Amino acid sequence: LKFTSLDISFADIDFKFLKDFELFHIKLGNKPNSYGGYFRILRALHYEFCKLNGAIEPSIYKRFNIARLRNDTIKKSLTKMQLKKLIDYNSISDAQNQAKMIFLFSFYARGINPMDIFQLTDNNIEEDILFYRRQKTGKQMRIKLNDEALKILKYFKNDTQYLFPYLRGDEIPKFRIRDINSNINRRLKLVGEAIGIKHITMYYARHTFAELQYKAGIRIEIISQMLGHSDLKTTQTYLRSFSDDEVDDAAAIVFDSLK
Repeated sequence: LKFTSLDISFADIDFKFLKDFELFHIKLGNKPNSYGGYFRILRALHYEFCKLNGAIEPSIYKRFNIARLRNDTIKKSLTKMQLKKLIDYNSISDAQNQAKMIFLFSFYARGINPMDIFQLTDNNIEEDILFYRRQKTGKQMRIKLNDEALKILKYFKNDTQYLFPYLRGDEIPKFRIRDINSNINRRLKLVGEAIGIKHITMYYARHTFAELQYKAGIRIEIISQMLGHSDLKTTQTYLRSFSDDEVDDAAAIVFDSLK
């Protein structure tokens, strides 16, 4: 709305429109990671419109190359020490405690994301085995839950069909889950502030699981399968680059051996 009017058609969205929209954000001082999300949402809406109306999907988004609108940023994960602090923290409210437990369930269930968590029903679990199909990729997942994950499910046990009683029958799950996730992230922020961690969101659970597995020496191929990825390149984006200190220490091993 700040850039243009909503009184436009999808036919008006051409290469020049996208370029002008990018320049608009650059002049505002926004970063590619920030405004890149707007382009991806716009593209998704445009593609959905084409599917519903039998139209050919436009090629302008490929020519514009939305994938380049990313900064190299530090991957979003907690260290093992930070995770332990989170586990040990006694929340001051039920709302914060629920947010913490949902985060930990995601971690224990191999980084299952909110879109999948909140659509789980009784049919998705048999004893200590969780079965579900990833909404994002359609890949079938089978996860053996540990005792901590099972305790969390027991805490949330309710009279609805859902393992976590947040969805309502009269709402579209995708949009409802976005609201649920936003509320949980706000509570996780408060938990983080209480234990001295600047950033914690549900997004961190999946990345934390991947990185701690990697640092424990688990092969990236196995981590990729645990996360439900279709290729190793996707998994690599979850893993933080080695810090300068780690690289220096690794180099010193060889140097010291020459003394």
